[in-house]
Amino acid sequence: MFGPGALDVPTLGEARRPGRVRRARFTPDAKKSLELALREAVRLHDRQITSAHLLLGLLRDPSSPAARTLAAAGADLGALRASAESSRRTDAA
Repeated sequence: MFGPGALDVPTLGEARRPGRVRRARFTPDAKKSLELALREAVRLHDRQITSAHLLLGLLRDPSSPAARTLAAAGADLGALRASAESSRRTDAA
């Protein structure tokens, strides 16, 4: 499910009461990733956060678990970042 309410998760007791839902909780790492993706979208003057922004956000901090994992697997983080920015421009066209 996408759009408004996509992350709403009713609890057992709330399922019986219409209009009452509990918001899904994010881990601190997930919150940080979303925050960095938002910053990337703002930096690039984009109106939506896309998967490219999420990747750019993950790559923004070289000490993040995602960036370290990609680097350990042999990825060139600079090239990956450039590719993500390039694909973002292509998707917008």
